[in-house]
Amino acid sequence: MKRVRAAAGEPAHILVSAPNRAGELFLSRLRQRGVPHMAIANNMYEKNRLESLGIRRVLVVDTRDRGSWTPPDIRIGKVFLFEDSMNLCCRYIHICKSWKTEAIHAVTRSDYSRAVYRSLGVKHLKYANKKDIPELANRLV
Repeated sequence: MKRVRAAAGEPAHILVSAPNRAGELFLSRLRQRGVPHMAIANNMYEKNRLESLGIRRVLVVDTRDRGSWTPPDIRIGKVFLFEDSMNLCCRYIHICKSWKTEAIHAVTRSDYSRAVYRSLGVKHLKYANKKDIPELANRLV
């Protein structure tokens, strides 16, 4: 699958999966700092929840249908996937890898997921909870 090229000069957006409070805080921090960003969701309930938090751009993908994994028309740079469900996080990794994004960061609260994410090619694995998010946003964005 080929990545859609953004208009010349358009900044890369940070793509965030925010199924938990830590992800929500990260998105809020990006918005406060004026960093171009968008969220990813796998259903309309999640899309509506993210929009109610003030996220203007939410990409909805069907994680079960590879044919629907069309890259957005907005240039995606870094990807931050906050883990609530390891299965869903792994599916998002497969989707984002197919889009040839800059870097995929998996953010988890557990140690057991390290080997799984590494085997999927995630080079940036962070252990964080909601109190760590401001520092994480400052260091990585």
